[in-house]
Amino acid sequence: MSIWLKNFGFSSGTAKSLTYKGHYEDTSGDSIFSQVACDIGNPSGNRYVIVAIASQGTPTVSTLLVNGVSATILNTATRSTTLRVTFAIALVPSGSSVTISGTMSAASDIIGITWWTAYGLNSPTVQVTANNNAANGTPIVLSPAVLKNYVVVGVGLFQSASVERYHSTCSLLASADATLTMNFDTDATTAWTGDAPQNHDTFIDAVGSNAGQLALMVAFN
Repeated sequence: MSIWLKNFGFSSGTAKSLTYKGHYEDTSGDSIFSQVACDIGNPSGNRYVIVAIASQGTPTVSTLLVNGVSATILNTATRSTTLRVTFAIALVPSGSSVTISGTMSAASDIIGITWWTAYGLNSPTVQVTANNNAANGTPIVLSPAVLKNYVVVGVGLFQSASVERYHSTCSLLASADATLTMNFDTDATTAWTGDAPQNHDTFIDAVGSNAGQLALMVAFN
């Protein structure tokens, strides 16, 4: 599913769009991750690939490559030493089925990668961000003010006290100036209110035993 909105008033005159493309999980317990044949859509000189990296523990994202292009590491949110989410973005003009790979500062039990394709962005700089974390059973609500035409992506993580982690993502292209809300709770659901969202499939990873919740969202113009 894609969301398109004509970018009136901007010098590029390009139709701005955002499309969720896929995800994968790496359970090798290594510090290196790589996935081939990742669909990133049609080649274009203004195509950005936005990537969310969800991981466990203290290791941080050191590098990320999309079709050989080095991505800029953006915002990170953490919950203690349990959960971590990092966003990155890269301008990738060529390729359609590519490799997304990266390195962590140390080995991580599991790494979950989600990626979106965006066209027509004015800047790869994060304009708005919000994050929070909580103990299990306490809903997380993020409600930043977002302007019309902003591309917004979010990730929610929940880890039970046993061996499951729920990783849910959502995204939208804001159709009006508004305070958009992302809700995340231990029922493993993520949902926007206040605009027309894409709520993507939730997937479950087998991981360690530290419980908690974490959510992070970023917006681009």
